[in-house]
Amino acid sequence: MRAPRWGFIASSAVVGLLFASGPAFQPVVAADAVYTFVGLGNGHGRGMGQWGAFGYAQMGWTAEKIVGHFYPDATLGKAPAAPITVRLEYRDGKNLDVTSDAGMSIDGQKVAPGQAIHLDLSGNYTVTDGCNGGQVSTGHSDSMRVDPITAGINRPENEHLQFCGGNAYRGSLGLADDGGAKTVNTVDVDDYLRGVIPSEMMAGWADKNGFEALRAQAIAARSYSLSEHRTDYAQTCDTQSCQVYAGSSIEDPRTDKAVQSTAGTVLMQDGKILRAEYSASTGGLTASGIVDEGDRVAPGHWEKAVTAGDIGKAFGVGNVESVEVTKAQDRHVTSVHIVGSDKTIDVSNVELNGKLDIGTNEFQIIVPGALPAPKPGEPAVPAPQDVPTAPVPQLPISVPTPETVQEMAGLAGSLSGPVLQQVIANLQHLLAPASQ
Repeated sequence: MRAPRWGFIASSAVVGLLFASGPAFQPVVAADAVYTFVGLGNGHGRGMGQWGAFGYAQMGWTAEKIVGHFYPDATLGKAPAAPITVRLEYRDGKNLDVTSDAGMSIDGQKVAPGQAIHLDLSGNYTVTDGCNGGQVSTGHSDSMRVDPITAGINRPENEHLQFCGGNAYRGSLGLADDGGAKTVNTVDVDDYLRGVIPSEMMAGWADKNGFEALRAQAIAARSYSLSEHRTDYAQTCDTQSCQVYAGSSIEDPRTDKAVQSTAGTVLMQDGKILRAEYSASTGGLTASGIVDEGDRVAPGHWEKAVTAGDIGKAFGVGNVESVEVTKAQDRHVTSVHIVGSDKTIDVSNVELNGKLDIGTNEFQIIVPGALPAPKPGEPAVPAPQDVPTAPVPQLPISVPTPETVQEMAGLAGSLSGPVLQQVIANLQHLLAPASQ
């Protein structure tokens, strides 16, 4: 076992030496002792927090004020109406099987309402009577794309293209060859956003004084998509790797209104459209250090228990002796000091998340034996007095001899008040075992 640890505690008013023995020493923590990580957010925390936007909207903030808060170095600008290409990742490796109630076309050839086109990666296609009906005709497509019966934005629902047995989409649907079939939706950017906003944010927030949050989401999402350049054949994608996009089947009048009321509005920075990232909840502080008071309306925090043994293995420190917060920003741990039987290391919140799979970089730590986390239903973001603070550095000192303890007792005469009483009490407790 390593030698016990002694601590020096200093302040601007008084310097004292506080000593303890027995239980106050820092022994190895039991391998099954639990450190509880209290998550304060959900997502990467970069840019706008969606729950924070909702909270600010309920406070009466406009969308423009909300995005100005989360993207302080950006300005608002206008982007012209333009098509965007979206890779539908869930369709990877599949042929194109589509239909439309109003009819459609392929390379200028009209296909009757209710008929279906089945296009493969070679460009060959078959038209059938309905998705599962008999063959009507065959052909070859140079464009590898199926278009709606009428081009243009804001077309009626019966003109949308629908995958056989699947979602409907505005705009055109085509195939690209990238080591296999990739489905691409070519669509006007604001028509695209009508399928993004209700996928990324709750349309019902409009009924809870949160309509401006939907508008802020539309501005951020439009900026993000227009700044994207994923591949030669698709500017962006339909998953969380880009933005979640479910086509026209999920559209909602409330989110449609948010898109239409911000038409063309984007965030600009250094003369370019900003890649305006966002996540569900910042936990009260964005990754760039912007305080997010609106996040207080987010659902209650979550917890993850990690044993001392698992921490020791993850960081290769041997048996854990202590895990101490050494740096915190607002309500979040940013740096931790881990003392183990083999070595001592300092790690960041990002490293802790990566090694322990906590789920977010925004958290607090409850050490074994400490007070439990707030109960469900309590504020997601702790009050300022609960902000974790960096502990006083602990300096290792050899176990004192009886003579050294006697000298230290003499030093106590220069102290006064509570510090003196604490030192004397600790020294008296030490004298008996030290002289045995």
